[in-house]
Order: sequence, then C-alpha cells, then structure tokens
Amino acid sequence: MCAPGLLLRSAVASARCGLTNALTRLAPQGLDLVEGYLPPTTRAMMLDELDGSTEKIEQLVDVGEQAEEALNVLVMLSQLLLLRGELGMDKGQFEAAHKCFSEAYTISLKISDEVAAARCKRSEGMLLLMKKDIKGSEQALDEAIRLCRNAGDGKEEVETVKLVAQLHEGRDSKFEHCCELFHHALETLQAEGDMEAVTATLLVLGQFRLRKHLADTEKDGDLEFAELEMTDLDIQGAVAYLQSQLADAGGGGGELEDELKCKLAEAQTACGTIKMLIGDQPAAEEALGQACKFYKEMGDDDGWVLASSGMVCPLSLHVSFPVYSPAQRTNALLQSIPNISNT
Repeated sequence: MCAPGLLLRSAVASARCGLTNALTRLAPQGLDLVEGYLPPTTRAMMLDELDGSTEKIEQLVDVGEQAEEALNVLVMLSQLLLLRGELGMDKGQFEAAHKCFSEAYTISLKISDEVAAARCKRSEGMLLLMKKDIKGSEQALDEAIRLCRNAGDGKEEVETVKLVAQLHEGRDSKFEHCCELFHHALETLQAEGDMEAVTATLLVLGQFRLRKHLADTEKDGDLEFAELEMTDLDIQGAVAYLQSQLADAGGGGGELEDELKCKLAEAQTACGTIKMLIGDQPAAEEALGQACKFYKEMGDDDGWVLASSGMVCPLSLHVSFPVYSPAQRTNALLQSIPNISNT
C-alpha cells in the first residue's frame, strides 16, 4: 500500500480507538501526503468523473491499479476529514469542523457511501446543536436519517435518532415524531438481526418516554395508562434480553459480565420507576431492589443511592405516582385498541 494509504489508515484507526493525541499528529501529515499524492486539481477531476453511481466507480477502477489506489486514498480522505472535523468540534473549532464535514460529505456522496455521508450530516447536526442552531441542526439530522434509510443501516440511523430526541427533549409537539423515528430504526435493526442494538434502543426509547411521563407529573399533567404501558413494554423488553445475556454469561465474572450488570442496573432502575407510575408497587420494589444489588456489586454509589431512594420513598424522585385499579387498567387497554369493525 502507498504511504498516504498507510498513514491515513493509521489516523482513522487512532480516531476509532480514541487516541486523540495520535490523531492530532497524524491528521495534518495525512492531509499533506494527500496533497502530494492527489493534488487539488487531480482530486477535482476525479470527483467530476464520479456521480455517486457504482457504474462510475467501476469504470475508474478498471482504468488500472494506480486509479484504484487513488480511489482508495479518496475514500480514506473522506474518513479522515470526518474524524478531524469531530476532533475539531470537541475542541470548539466549529468553523474548521464544519468545513471538514462539508468536504467529507461531498466526497462520500461522490463515492456512493451513503452511510458515511449520513454520519457527516449527523456530526454537522451535532455541531449546529452545540451552536444552538435548532433549525439547521434539525435539517441536517433529517437528511442523515434519509440517507440511513436509503442505505438500510440501522445502527447509524438509531445514533441519529438519539440526537434528534436530544434536540427535541421537552418539546411536547415533537414527542410522537421522535417515538416514530425510534420505531422505524428498531424495525431496521430487527430486520438486520442485531438484537443487542435492538435491546439498547428499546432502553433508550423507554427512558425517553419515561422522562416525558415524569415531566408531565411535575406539570400536574394527566398520565395515560396506555402510554405508560407502552413505555413499560419497551423497558421490559430490554430487561428480559439483558437478563438472558447475563444468565448465558455463566456467572464467571469478567469485563462482559460487568458491562451487562451495569446495563441491567440502569434498565431495572427505569423499570422500577415506570412500575411506580403505573401503580404496581411490588414490581417497582423488586426491580429497584435488583438495581441496588447490581449497583452495589459494581461499586456505583450514585446509582445505588438513586435506586434505593426510589424504594424507600418514591416521592424522593419528585413525582407523584397514581394508582390504577384493575378496572381502570382494563378500560384503558380496551380504549387503546382500535375498533376493527369501524376501520
């Protein structure tokens, strides 16, 4: 492989491993090498020849080994620009970061990499959110989701949806929209068979819905049982999967088991909270008790305090917990089911 290719791969690998210092050093060197290997005029000519179609890429590859290597460098350049932009964004260098995202986005579209283009737009959306440009951030994230759906990439889509949910946190008018975005991403992940990502997304969605319920109680708003039940189902799905994974781990300890316990403690805390809102006190105490157990095992004092305070005094969470009778629960569920005869 040519020197630019080796250096660019090293820079990309450094960024993915979180080696910020190495990336800071390698990025300028990589870009300097690209200038020598692919001067601006040559790069512009290549990009003019490409139109985002696989046919154009195949034609360029057929030209010869040198053209193929140049294309590989172009691919890695788009990755390096994206990663350098993200590094700049973390340092508050917004204008330079935005320029990197724009260049990487253009190259990604030209080389028919919609997933990479989506990540560029997601990063741009995050940057604009940091600058409090809500409208611009929303437009960038909408484009990222569109690209993800075209590419059928559930993982990138759900990462973008998480950012959209963060953007619209606390805006009641956008709550259902965010939930719909989560559901679409979940369908894609399920089609891909990525149950670990499905579980993680169910928990994030459940927590997003739960925060909405808690905010409603603080505003003395009415809580719909059907909505609480949906949140409960999301969280229960995550809890059940994590429990099965922990059981499969065999109790031998290790990093994987510790990670599962941390995730399960978080899920059980959310589970206990939603059970309180529903009015199922025994189930709430059981879930929070399990959360306390895992937090204690992992030495997470803050998590233990949060879960145990919910067990001892639900009001410590600064919310009131309505208790629904069995009849109320049944009626609420019946009302939430569409009348098929009228459709």
